[in-house]
Amino acid sequence: MDRSVLRKFNEVAKTSSLLNSDVISTAGRNLRFLAFARNDSRMRATPIQRSLNSSKRAKILLLAFLLLSPNRLLAQEPLRAGTIFSATQAPLWAAKEGHYFEKYGIKNLEVIQFSGGQPVTRALIGGDIQISTTGGAAMVNARLKGADTVIIARTVGVFPYTLYVSKEIRGAAELKGKKLAVSTIGGSGYVAMQYALRKLGLDAEKDVAMLQVGDFGARLASLASGTVQGTLLLPPFTLRARELGLRPLYDLVGSGIQYPINQITTRQSFIQSQRETVKNFLKGLVAGLARFRTDREFG
Repeated sequence: MDRSVLRKFNEVAKTSSLLNSDVISTAGRNLRFLAFARNDSRMRATPIQRSLNSSKRAKILLLAFLLLSPNRLLAQEPLRAGTIFSATQAPLWAAKEGHYFEKYGIKNLEVIQFSGGQPVTRALIGGDIQISTTGGAAMVNARLKGADTVIIARTVGVFPYTLYVSKEIRGAAELKGKKLAVSTIGGSGYVAMQYALRKLGLDAEKDVAMLQVGDFGARLASLASGTVQGTLLLPPFTLRARELGLRPLYDLVGSGIQYPINQITTRQSFIQSQRETVKNFLKGLVAGLARFRTDREFG
């Protein structure tokens, strides 16, 4: 009880004719007793009460820590992986369909499809995705320009393409002055097209015009409609190309040239903050690749 309250009570009581000294003295003692009793009850909690109170406080603090922990908040966010629609992405889909990512603790994987390596690279640099399973030249160029990207594994190290051309094209010389479709200028498909043309004795800068069209489906449609006269394809688009009567002119698969078409790329900052997540993603991907290569029914 605050001493000022007692003093105020005494002052008021003394000025009142209705209160005599005995009443004042008794009331003062009662006020002091009530104040002491209240403080004493707080100070003299039983050991059991103190234990229970401490236990409650500990539980509340632990719950608050778990709910507000940055790692928990980050774990609630999905892990976003960027990819393209291509047969070269089979390991990723095999791992996802086989639940191998979940086996290694990644239960919130979200796979996002892009039209090519450059859009995937931009999304990775911008933080829209955390991991990429494609990218090729775009990822390498981004790193050379100072981006935080880092290649941590490779899944396809050769050109998996075949150059398909229109029905009327019978030889490489007939491609001069024609239009060829690529996904993006400067991407892996663009580099592969330059290589194929050089092997065919053509100058990519002078003899043809390369148009940025988009993904494999869009490029096949452009070739079939006559908008362009050639493009690079891989399975299963090569099967459809043959059905349409389009002609394979040059096979890059057997060229033997080593090139990072598909690699697993992330950001250095993400590895530093989520190293175990990156390792578990690779474990799941490798498990999916192994299943895809050994189980024909699954593949």
